[in-house]
Amino acid sequence: MGGYSLRSTKAMDLSLDRFAFVSRLIHAAGFSGWVLLIDEVELIGRYSLMQRAKSYAEIRRWVEGSKKYPPSPIISVLTSVDDFEGEVLIGKGDYNKIPQRLAAKDRLEEAMLSIDAIAGMKILGSRQSELQSPNDNELNVTYEAIRRIHGAAYNWDPPHVGGLERLGSNRMRQYVRAWINEWDLIRLDPTFIPQTTVTKVEIDYGEDGDLTQLFDLLEST
Repeated sequence: MGGYSLRSTKAMDLSLDRFAFVSRLIHAAGFSGWVLLIDEVELIGRYSLMQRAKSYAEIRRWVEGSKKYPPSPIISVLTSVDDFEGEVLIGKGDYNKIPQRLAAKDRLEEAMLSIDAIAGMKILGSRQSELQSPNDNELNVTYEAIRRIHGAAYNWDPPHVGGLERLGSNRMRQYVRAWINEWDLIRLDPTFIPQTTVTKVEIDYGEDGDLTQLFDLLEST
């Protein structure tokens, strides 16, 4: 009997098969499919140029699927900050630099990567839907629901709190975070009167060495 050479498969390659299998299993169980929520896509801006290119290509695969794999009942929803295109795709020159860098290698693999990366960048640049600030009715309903949940979780009757001033620039998660923080503080000290303020945090798009090393590690496993 002849021997067979069995090479190990990278975890990154196996992950595609696992996602395809689980999504079909979910569908076979009677559900419509699987929705993947991918948060903080703006972290791509802190990778090196080539890592950003690979990440954009991955975005295309998760959003539009891959020709290498049969269609799976998966829908991907990505979130990012609203200035990503201006700060990274345009500001760092990714629209131009990535195709130029990959074309310079003059290899089929990089040519295919370039096609996917360009498509991924276009998804981030032109297919975004901006989240709208919640209206008063949405805030009132959410406030009461979270107040009931907080009361049930800690077996108490949370008092009414002010939270944030209702402004069109505030996001729902800011209101939720403020309400929960104030209830937590009052529960610990009923005499405390909390007052929440908002501070804008600037996003750093400089390349992060730790993220770069993590990316390289994941690729090698």
